[in-house]
Amino acid sequence: MRFGLALPNVGRYSDIATLVDLAFLAERDGWDGIFLWDTLHYQADSQEVCDPWIALTALALNTERIHIGTMVTALTRRRPWKVARETATLDRLSGGRLILGVGAGDEGDKGFTHFGEEQDSRTRAKLLDESLDILNGLWSGEPFSYSGEHYQVQEITFLPTPLQQPRIPVWIAGTWPRKGPMLRAARWDGVNAFAQREDGTFGEVLPEEVVQLRAFMDEHRESDLPLDIVVSSNVFAAYDDEDAQALLIDYKDAGVSWCLQSVWPETDPEDVRTGLQRGRDTWYKYALRE
Repeated sequence: MRFGLALPNVGRYSDIATLVDLAFLAERDGWDGIFLWDTLHYQADSQEVCDPWIALTALALNTERIHIGTMVTALTRRRPWKVARETATLDRLSGGRLILGVGAGDEGDKGFTHFGEEQDSRTRAKLLDESLDILNGLWSGEPFSYSGEHYQVQEITFLPTPLQQPRIPVWIAGTWPRKGPMLRAARWDGVNAFAQREDGTFGEVLPEEVVQLRAFMDEHRESDLPLDIVVSSNVFAAYDDEDAQALLIDYKDAGVSWCLQSVWPETDPEDVRTGLQRGRDTWYKYALRE
């Protein structure tokens, strides 16, 4: 199981020097990935926001090993050909360390509601699928054309290709057990799932749900490429919390490949610095990375 840090690009974490410092420490302490929100204004009514792609460039230039990426990019408010250029460039700049987390977008995000972006969920799902098809085609480095319901691309070739082959890994965010997002994830390289309970509430997927999710992916997956199962958990707390420790062990046993520690804008960066060291001590103590 690998461990990553998911940081906002909002508030104190809009300061790129702070993000670079945390990325440096995460790499030093053996973490495997650092991921940024890709938001224009989410949870930022009175807070500063930085551009995540410029911030990721800074992270790429100030680290050597750790994976970097977005968690998540709402492709439904982006031009896929522009994202293809950005991601291929960043993948090469980072030496092939980019992971692209994508989703259909949050209906309450002012990046949608205040700029006239598409808000219908079914339409956004179609836009997401078409955008992913276009990304994959343009990343190929071969002549590519596309005719969809929402996007049309006349034959064109994008060079250079990303450094990673056959493509930059794409993780799909979605709600388990909703079939549509999960089938989409089965076609790509990873699934970052949240669970919807019978009472309508949402939460992190539990280890027993991960087992069900893995079985679903195995049943519907057509590619021979490995598929990542990504969850969020309180890795920092597991340093001295037995329940958090047990949950990480259960996630590993259930087949989770990436466990992310989420950080919120109100979190003190100093607590993150301490947590990075504690996370390292925790996973070595309990052999979570073997």
